[in-house]
Amino acid sequence: YMNAYLKGDSKSMAALMTDDYKGYGLGVNDLSNKAKTLESVDKHWENYKYGGKRFQAIETIAITTNKDGGRGRPAGDWILVWGDMETDYPSTPEYGNKAVTAKFTHHAAYRVNKEGKIDISCTYFNHEDIMKQLGYKYLSVVDQKRVADKKLDYK
Repeated sequence: YMNAYLKGDSKSMAALMTDDYKGYGLGVNDLSNKAKTLESVDKHWENYKYGGKRFQAIETIAITTNKDGGRGRPAGDWILVWGDMETDYPSTPEYGNKAVTAKFTHHAAYRVNKEGKIDISCTYFNHEDIMKQLGYKYLSVVDQKRVADKKLDYK
């Protein structure tokens, strides 16, 4: 599944997911189904035109939980994967006309059913860190108000 994800191969990913798949993302309200997850993978590869993605696993653990947890973590057979991810972004005006490789820590938890398909996933990584590496700037609420009060644009 990770190999297919790293290549943007949504067809191979689909074969490894149940039809009632649920994916939990970075935010508390980020819940996706199979169709939305696969569409998102295709859209990201098309929009960002990734030069590639690489994942170096640091630790992989298989566990069986007997009690339900919160936020999409019911009992079952789980694969937990921690590692370092790199995503290559092409040279575009949006990224200052230079190619950028964003590096970040990635953790995913996959529940696998008896047929060996993923029915639930939870993914964790620092999206803000990626955006900073791509050159985006964050302004505090106070600074946003100062800019708005002066009727200035900021990029």
